[in-house]
Amino acid sequence: MRQPLNKNERCGLLLLAIIIVLIVVGRNVLSEWADTALAVELSEERLAEVRRFDSLVELRSADTLAATAEVEVALFEFDPNTADSATLLRLGLPRWMVSNALKYRRAGGRWRKAADFRKLYGMSDDLFQRLLPYINIEQQQRPAVPKTMRDSVKRRWVEKFDSLVALDLNAADTSLLQRVPGIGRHYAKAIVNYRQRLGGYRNVEQLSDIDGLSAEVQAWFCVAACDSVERPSLNAADYRTLVRHPYINHQQARTIVTHVRKYGPLKAWSELLMYDAFTATNVERIRLYFEL
Repeated sequence: MRQPLNKNERCGLLLLAIIIVLIVVGRNVLSEWADTALAVELSEERLAEVRRFDSLVELRSADTLAATAEVEVALFEFDPNTADSATLLRLGLPRWMVSNALKYRRAGGRWRKAADFRKLYGMSDDLFQRLLPYINIEQQQRPAVPKTMRDSVKRRWVEKFDSLVALDLNAADTSLLQRVPGIGRHYAKAIVNYRQRLGGYRNVEQLSDIDGLSAEVQAWFCVAACDSVERPSLNAADYRTLVRHPYINHQQARTIVTHVRKYGPLKAWSELLMYDAFTATNVERIRLYFEL
């Protein structure tokens, strides 16, 4: 037969039971507290997300409302080169057409007259005809040019000779040449440049070498200072000096330099006629400007 528990054993069992109850209750309480804290934490995060989402929705709703809101259309004078988007919308332009106009202006485009506004992409004839009386494009003023600058670039007419005169072809400058009928600035410069390349004119017929110059102008000239034209030695001239002259081409210059190097100086002009590069006419023209 089992002996009854004594007092100490009963107290021990009671204490053990109390501890077990406290442990069970404590675990439940801690679990509920953790779940509650987590739930509260998650609720705060979700609340923040909801608030951000609501704010975004409100902003988009406001934009959509502004985009779709009806604008009271009115007609008044405007400059399409300076009008802002609100002004163009009030005039009855659709929002997408206003966007096209602003893009065109940002790219540097400009409507110079009222009719040009019809070329705006999407512009219909009816809308343009309704806006046309109210288009007022301000004309840009060009910067004022100082009077001294205008005077410096102003073209002045050259007074021509009334009667035939004989001008020295080797002494006349461009100003004097332009007074000859049929000679303007272009041909005056061409005559002087060709004179420098030749080393001076030997006869007035040499003016026919200038392309486009009328043969009639030769009557206005003479060659009075031809004796002053310097004639360098053909045998002493190098290739570069020879080829610069209008009457000697590259092949002729090489022929002369090669002949002098191989056979010595040319003694007579007829020696050049032994080469295919020269004709009698070539030699006669070269003799005007070189000596042996």
